[in-house]
Parts: sequence; C-alpha cells; structure tokens
Amino acid sequence: VKGSIYSGIKTGRNSVFVIDDEKRVELIKKDAKSEQLIKKWLVGNDINNYSTNWGGKYLIFVNNDTNISEYPAVKEYLTENKASLQSRAAIKPERWFQLQQPQTGLFKYFEGPKIIYQNVSRYYKFAIDEEGYYLDMNLFFIPSNDKYLLGALSSRIVQFIAHKITDTKPGGFLVLKTMYVEKFPILIADETSKKNVEGIVEKLISDSYSTEEKLTFKKQLDGAFYNIAGLSDKEVQNIEKETR
Repeated sequence: VKGSIYSGIKTGRNSVFVIDDEKRVELIKKDAKSEQLIKKWLVGNDINNYSTNWGGKYLIFVNNDTNISEYPAVKEYLTENKASLQSRAAIKPERWFQLQQPQTGLFKYFEGPKIIYQNVSRYYKFAIDEEGYYLDMNLFFIPSNDKYLLGALSSRIVQFIAHKITDTKPGGFLVLKTMYVEKFPILIADETSKKNVEGIVEKLISDSYSTEEKLTFKKQLDGAFYNIAGLSDKEVQNIEKETR
C-alpha cells in the first residue's frame, strides 16, 4: 500500500462534535449550509468482519480551513459549548471551535473507499467502507477498495502472523499499531486465484447471505490462501488451531 496507512479524527470533545440525527436535523433546519459540515461518523463498534454497520452518529467536521462565520447555526451550537472546547489541549485560542486533530490533509480519503480496522480490538477484523464515512481516531484505514487485499488481511494466515508480531493488552485485546500492520505479508497470487478471492470477498461483504453461508465462504477464503501459500496439511492445522 506504499505506506498509506492512516488514522481517523481526534475531536478532543466527542460529546460536542458527535451528534445524533435529531441534532443534525435541527442544525440544518436553522441553516441549510450546516449540512456541508455534518458527516456520517464511524466508530469501532460499527466495524464487522468485511463490512460496516453504521450506528447513526454524525460528526460536525470543522477543520483548519473552516470559516465558522459562514455556518451560523453550527457556530451558535459550538458557542454554547465554548468553555469546554477552549479547555482542550493544543488548541489555538482563536480556533477553539475546530476539531483537535481534524486530519485536514486526509479528509479527501474519508469520502472515498477504504479498508478500515480498529487500532485496539478484542477481535481481529478488517472491513471495507464504500459509503465515505468519517472515522474516529481509534479506527485506522488504507485508502483502497481492493477486495483481494481485504481478503488477504482477513485471512487466517495473516491473522496468525498478526498475533505473533503485534502487542496485546490485558483481556486479549490486539494492538494493531501501524509499525506492525505495515509488515503484514500479502501473498502474490496469479490472476485466476486473485479473481477467486475477490469473488469470495464480494459474498462476505454482501448482506444477501445467511450467517451459515458466510461461515462457508470464510472457509473458502482461508482455503484459497492456504493454496496460494502452498502450505502443508500440518501447517494448515497449526494455523487453524492457533486462530480458532
């Protein structure tokens, strides 16, 4: 991925910047331009294996370049919370109304397709976002919609290696720091094997199949990568045992 692994946004005050649909409607009703700053917001609990399940939250995206005076309803709302926003660390006094770390240089990627995962999670899971969600700081992403890459990252082979080289926290939480993730090996496949994996991943992403069917697809995915890697039965058994 040529070093393209990024983190999401640190608001510095989620209780203010993250809003529900009721508040979104209220702000847009007061001033239609408010909608330009309100983005669908994704957090760790919204991540499933292969796909996302958006929790209905929104982010007020005020970055370094935002002229807040152009958005009177949003400005009024943020002003109500001015004391709280001013108390955040590393915020310029005159820019008290903006996000703490808006990742301004990255937001072009937020609105495009990306592979996302949690920085710290009890479960090893990667998902694709093709809806253009803005991401919480605990979510990391690769700006790509490569289904083969998603399949490789989700495979038991890479999961097995991840547990060998990454950190863990009490309770079995896996810490997927970039310094580890960038070392995950992605097997190079011939065109036939690549298309096979992509087809399986498309089914795993789809909501048209039952849980039982997806378990079958998952076995097919792992089997495809065992074949690509040329593993022996003994090696497969070891990986299956340690990643069960």
